[in-house]
Amino acid sequence: MNSAGMLENLFLSGLRNDGRKPDEFRNLRAQFHPVDEPDGSCLLTNGYTQVLATIHGPRDSISSSSSSSSNLTVSYSIASFSSLDRIKQSHDKRAFENASKLKSIFESILDSESRQNKMHIGVHVLQADGSVFTTAVNAITLALIDASVSCLDTLIGTTIGIVSDEKLLCDLNGMESGVNGELIVVFAPNLNKLVAVEFDGMRLNSVEILENAIEFGKNTCLNVYAKLRTIVEAHIQALLKSKLK
Repeated sequence: MNSAGMLENLFLSGLRNDGRKPDEFRNLRAQFHPVDEPDGSCLLTNGYTQVLATIHGPRDSISSSSSSSSNLTVSYSIASFSSLDRIKQSHDKRAFENASKLKSIFESILDSESRQNKMHIGVHVLQADGSVFTTAVNAITLALIDASVSCLDTLIGTTIGIVSDEKLLCDLNGMESGVNGELIVVFAPNLNKLVAVEFDGMRLNSVEILENAIEFGKNTCLNVYAKLRTIVEAHIQALLKSKLK
């Protein structure tokens, strides 16, 4: 059976190929400060997708910067397990595009002080099994918290897939995203603001389907936010306990 057929059958069984319900995101695991050199870092595992985000800064900038611009830079690398030049070039192009998108997205939630200081975000994709860009968004969010960077809000990302008959899936794995692409949704939960919506290989038949998918994406982001908040709170409690020993 092909991938499209598997997606259709999941609505008969109620479960996806990895055992999840349509509205269920994958297990999230976070390791804070796995790298000592950066000011903040987080290794986030989302199912079989794994992304390391690092933060260098904020540092005082020599040149003054207006509130309308920032001194943020972003790099994005993809671990390659093949020496094929074609694949490497594809990875290089995708890395450049994603770095530019992430810079724009995170500039939008830096406060005025953070925007005036120099800061570098590094993204390192270690394993890719769907929803890579949005896992990077969530990893950066946690790394910014680890670095104590002042922001207007946290940013949460997820992917949405659409099967025929307008059925929706969240947090797509690699097989699912390969069927009909994915809708990328980035949401600021406290500001209740939709920060980014992007089609990655996805085809939609109507505006109504798009609106439903975006709303589904926002609700999924709120659920992911609640999970990440629990992870952060557990991390803070562990730090406090270690300092009391």
